[in-house]
Amino acid sequence: ESQIISVVVTFLTLMVLNLWNSLVTFLPSSSWGSFLGFVVLIVLIALIVHSMTKNTALSLLVGGVLLLIDLVCFLIFGDSFAGLLPTLLNYFAPVQCFNDLALYSTCDLKGLLLYASLIALFLFLTVQSVQKRRWS
Repeated sequence: ESQIISVVVTFLTLMVLNLWNSLVTFLPSSSWGSFLGFVVLIVLIALIVHSMTKNTALSLLVGGVLLLIDLVCFLIFGDSFAGLLPTLLNYFAPVQCFNDLALYSTCDLKGLLLYASLIALFLFLTVQSVQKRRWS
């Protein structure tokens, strides 16, 4: 809503993206830690769905289905969850992809897909923000 909030959010987003590799190392690597980390991510996804749609039933449905999938996968593949969350989040390290491109001159498909999906995500969020202001 204000310029100060925009500056703070932009700064925090860039800081988290730059410190991504270091932040991922602090995550637990046990199977329970990965399970609980996925539960936190699912709750965040449900909150984002609720804030974008203002529909409590939809956000509860999305969160419940994802929690059920997470619980079933944990019960079936419990030992495979060890270290899964840090490994999965390491795939989303934009600084590593940029370093591969800048330092080693390797332009791999993983980096291109990551940057294209980040661009699409932030464009979507920008359009949603403009639409919300337009119809408010």
